[in-house]
Amino acid sequence: MADAPVKKPTFLEFFPLTLYAAVSSLSGLSAAWGLTGWQIGLQLKGVLGMISTAIFVVVSIIYALKWWRYPQIIKRDFADPIGINLFGVFFISLLIISGFLFNYDQQLGFVIWVIGTVTMSVFAWIVLSRWFGHPQNPQNALPVWLVPLMGILDVPLTGLRYTSPDIREVCLFFFVTALLFTAILIVVIFTRLLFQAELAAPMYPTLLLLSVPFSMSYSIYDIMTGGRADMIAAFLFYGALFMAAVFGRKIFFCMLKFQFSVSFWSVSFPLAALTLAAFRYTNHSKIVFVKVIPFLLLAGTSFIVIALFFQTFHFIIAEYIIKSCPKPTARMTYREFLQGSQDQQKPAA
Repeated sequence: MADAPVKKPTFLEFFPLTLYAAVSSLSGLSAAWGLTGWQIGLQLKGVLGMISTAIFVVVSIIYALKWWRYPQIIKRDFADPIGINLFGVFFISLLIISGFLFNYDQQLGFVIWVIGTVTMSVFAWIVLSRWFGHPQNPQNALPVWLVPLMGILDVPLTGLRYTSPDIREVCLFFFVTALLFTAILIVVIFTRLLFQAELAAPMYPTLLLLSVPFSMSYSIYDIMTGGRADMIAAFLFYGALFMAAVFGRKIFFCMLKFQFSVSFWSVSFPLAALTLAAFRYTNHSKIVFVKVIPFLLLAGTSFIVIALFFQTFHFIIAEYIIKSCPKPTARMTYREFLQGSQDQQKPAA
């Protein structure tokens, strides 16, 4: 008896939370271009900020339709010990959008920041309650566990623009909380990466998320201290640079060699956050090669974001909208690559 054909998911069933990373990465890239000091950079800052806001609205509408049409999928993802962390990208995007809107309407930006802070707090509490509610499977300790902490860090990163002492104290609380759990989770995740089984293929690009707590923490520290250049600042910035260098090489190899996946968007926000931190760090350095770093990162991040947009639109159009559209070039998956490497290492019979 022949096996029944596998049913292809509809566009709404497929639509992933990962696409919110396009919002956060574009917003971070927008802020980075604004720090270049170039006229075109200031123009791009506004354009990219408006595009990221529009994408946030569109992605939110589509995901709301998915929630209404397929609530069982949302419930399943939220119950998953790994998948629940990805819901944090919505709150991250909401908080970042509040920062962009602040430039045009301070009251609207503040209202959205308060909504984002409250909802992020509730979400973080739910996630932490699950972590401590029962023993966790070490296999599930993946870089995506850092996503809720990135949302917590976004509260002070976007909230310190408000001069109220009360808001500053709230931001300080979130900053310290995020630093505490980052220190714990980095150890847990590295232990899993070193002593447990290989990551699943869709999770491999998320390795670059390990650099984000350092990048965001440096930007927050820079804002809080008024641009103090000391060992703490150097530790945070160069820690982010080190993490990106260690894991970036392998990830970019995957993006060039393997079949496109929406999980590739996981690399965009870490690069945007690192680029933004690099521009802040070079304000306090007179060393030439340090001043070159942010511009190299800006060029690389801009190219990668453009490439990801093109590949994403091509994939969605070819798979779900225009059936006659040429499909993306078939490449091997990361799992096939690993299997081939293992076969080559087997001794000949």
